[in-house]
Amino acid sequence: MAAAISTDPGTVDGTDGDDAAGSSATQVLAHYGHYAWAECAAITRHAFGKGTAEWIGTVLDPDTTRAVMREALDVAGVATLCVTAVVGTTAGDADADAEDAGAEDVVPADACGCTTASGDAAVEPSGTVAPAAITVRQGVNARGETVTYLLNYSADPVTFASPVAGEVVVAPKIIAVNGLVDEPATAALTLHEGDAVAAGDALTMPRWNLTVIAG
Repeated sequence: MAAAISTDPGTVDGTDGDDAAGSSATQVLAHYGHYAWAECAAITRHAFGKGTAEWIGTVLDPDTTRAVMREALDVAGVATLCVTAVVGTTAGDADADAEDAGAEDVVPADACGCTTASGDAAVEPSGTVAPAAITVRQGVNARGETVTYLLNYSADPVTFASPVAGEVVVAPKIIAVNGLVDEPATAALTLHEGDAVAAGDALTMPRWNLTVIAG
């Protein structure tokens, strides 16, 4: 079912509608703009347990997808950290890249639509915003520490400004073709367990890797 979603206040824009959601006992967030489906819900929210679930019955463009996700995060009370990064750099040239970045290369923290968390997580942007390369997740451990998970879902090493301060509890590892940790290559990395990290420090993460910081 092809249908555009109305862009009137309280609705979002989309391209293809796959299903028409029933609106009984749900909060309707968007309707289709197509005349034949104007009464059908395109995006809905329903309370379940201690949270909510959203149903999206259309294919949204990237900008609208981000807007819908940001609204869902706001409703859930989840803060999104804005990570700045220089994509494709290595530990050896990270400092040079940072020095060479001119004012025109710096993207404000709110340019990607992210909300910078308060307190120690607030950082100054030092490169180009790369939300697609670095994914940030947070939780709280049994000691009450904020645990930040930084994941590089890309095929390139990424150097970025740390959004938080703390201790590296899980550092990146280089995996050899035999599936085991390449100890010499891992030892040559700049991040290791036990390292202290300050907010804004340049971190370099290898491709398809992660770092966990507690603090």
